[in-house]
Amino acid sequence: MSRFTTPGWQIQVRERYSLTMGLFARDAAGLRPRMDLHIPPLSPTVDIRSDFARLAGPRTTDEWETWWSRELLRETESGPGLYPPHFPALASCPQLGALVRACFDDAVAWNVRRHRRSGGFPAGDESYAPEAGLVGAVEAEIGRRARPFRLVVTQLPVAEETGWRVARDHVLVSEGRRRNTSAYGEWLTPMIRELA
Repeated sequence: MSRFTTPGWQIQVRERYSLTMGLFARDAAGLRPRMDLHIPPLSPTVDIRSDFARLAGPRTTDEWETWWSRELLRETESGPGLYPPHFPALASCPQLGALVRACFDDAVAWNVRRHRRSGGFPAGDESYAPEAGLVGAVEAEIGRRARPFRLVVTQLPVAEETGWRVARDHVLVSEGRRRNTSAYGEWLTPMIRELA
């Protein structure tokens, strides 16, 4: 996680471990949740496994939807999370809890391979900070310093170049969209302009 701040504004860039682990469970079990946001499959691809799919009934899907909605709005990784052995965030979701416990080790191994394969580029890599440059460009465009604002950018390792605004001050963005500096700038600049 990184913060790019001035006395007036703050942009926090992060990758939420819990969201990535939840998406792994969704993909590995073949869950098809009904969501307002269409979150693409993970990248690299996670194959459906029959032993996980057996744990993925309609109730598991319902619990995943409830958990995702709640988790997406949580500000930080602190608090009840998807951490073994008890997975406190899933205390009220027994079916989803069983699925996460079953696939957790595979999810961790997948995540380690993903980071090794990508050669880095963590969400909070301060050597790659297009957001600060975008704020500077907006300030030059509007002819003044940006008003105080806060923006959270949550990066997801999904297959498509895409992004979603989940709140006035919170966006989800795929790794691919954030790496594509031109497309990322075109997408994020109007939101920064609105906040500034």
